Amino acid sequence: MSDTGWPISEATKGGPKGLLAVAGKFKSLFETGQATDFTITCGKKSWAVHGFVLNLYSDVLACACDGNFKETAARSIDLSIDGEACVKALISYMYAFDYALDDCESEPYTTHVNMILLANKYDIQHLLKLANTKLVRILSGTPLKLTDDLVSATKLAYDAEGPTAAYREALVKAVIKSSEDDFEGYCAIIRQLPSLSQDVAIAIARGETTKLNCGHNFVPRWKRAFTTRRKVELFQIEMVLRI
Repeated sequence: MSDTGWPISEATKGGPKGLLAVAGKFKSLFETGQATDFTITCGKKSWAVHGFVLNLYSDVLACACDGNFKETAARSIDLSIDGEACVKALISYMYAFDYALDDCESEPYTTHVNMILLANKYDIQHLLKLANTKLVRILSGTPLKLTDDLVSATKLAYDAEGPTAAYREALVKAVIKSSEDDFEGYCAIIRQLPSLSQDVAIAIARGETTKLNCGHNFVPRWKRAFTTRRKVELFQIEMVLRI
């Protein structure tokens, strides 16, 4: 963690001095509020941010800054639908190139999955990969236990399908591994999560290994461009409906 309490990004740690300087400047811009021209709200919380930063990361959020919507005129957007923990993490990511959950976070699996869904909604691909990677690391470093958090996160992940592929693949391997260490716990997870149990059965039948990795599926550039346009259109429709 940095002196500000923000995570030190893997992308900048030990990197070129120029990159570190840019990262430091981004944090400074947020912390000082210098030249802020836009506000993100979530419930009773609000953050002063920079429209150009939103434009840098997301063509979808850029609509709120430069479109013909009430958010553009008000220079503010309400992201309450995404939840305070995720909005706070999103802003941390945009200015620190990383995010970290509070130490007291009681639902890490669910929060990281919600970060994947948020990143997919706003078409921030590196954030989507980062959230998947954080989940894979939890699975590789923590004994798997059946909890309400795991159940909720897994159901969300299976409903979302594509964006959560890396997490679901790692979870299948973690469940198979848990059968060697805690068979009763393994059975409890299998009974509670039918969709997961089907993938576990298929993986076992294929003889797949239990080694966890942070790999991500390659998406052709043309398909990414089409997907981005579609997300922008959906977000514009959402903002029109708010009027």
